[in-house]
Formats: sequence, C-alpha cells, structure tokens
Amino acid sequence: MVRDTLRAMVVVGLCGACASTPRPSLETASGQADTVPVEAIDTTIPERDVEAPEFLSGPALVYPPGLQRAGIAGSVMVTFILDTMGRAEPRSLRVRNATDPGFIDAAFDLVLGSRYRPARLKIPPRKALRVLINQPVNFKLRRRAR
Repeated sequence: MVRDTLRAMVVVGLCGACASTPRPSLETASGQADTVPVEAIDTTIPERDVEAPEFLSGPALVYPPGLQRAGIAGSVMVTFILDTMGRAEPRSLRVRNATDPGFIDAAFDLVLGSRYRPARLKIPPRKALRVLINQPVNFKLRRRAR
C-alpha cells in the first residue's frame, strides 16, 4: 500500500561509468553526475536499511528540434516511482519544474526508457522496494566543431 506521507530519504549517486558517458540528461553544467534524491514509499523501513537504486542504461536524449534550432537550453525535474523491476511507473510521472514546456515530452521519454537497479533492503530478505525518485533531465546545446 502506498502511503500518503513519504519520510525515508536516501541519496543516490549515479555510477561512475554512467557519469562518464556523454549523456546530457544525467550531467550538470560542470559535467559531473547529479545525485538523485530518493524517498522510500514504505515509510516504516529505516533509511539505513535501504540500498539505493542505481542507473543502468537509458535511451539517447532527443532534443526537441524547435528548441534546438532556437538555441534554447533548459532542464526538467521529473518525479516518478521506480518499481521493483527497475522501471519508472508510467502513471507516476510528474514534472516538478521545467524551464520550457517543450522539453517535458522528451524528458518523459528518457525516464520511461531508462533502466535502474531497483532499491533493495540491505537486510534479509533483500527484497526490491518501490521508491520515489527526483530525476533532473538537462538539455544542453553542444558547440559545433569547425
């Protein structure tokens, strides 16, 4: 049962290999991977007993053509529930904030196509858990090589 209050908080760092790939969706302006705040859905589980999920793979970010032609960069903060199989639950996707509404569909496509290692209990039976994730999706323009 999903509770209305979400209290347990775990901070997830993306794996080092993920941070080094040229994925503008998972990097800050400095090129470092963002940490993704995660909240356990079942608030009866102490934070110290939860192993955070980990980003495994995802599709290439598709920059909206109109915004790219206009030279507009931006970001979307997507909140979603990560299920026990490591996928975003489609009905749970929400936009916390977006610099331009034109980026939202591309951000949702990225999140829905991504795979994660699900959050798990650190203690036996080490079962997978549903968690709430706040995922930043950054759209940065790349300079053309001459």
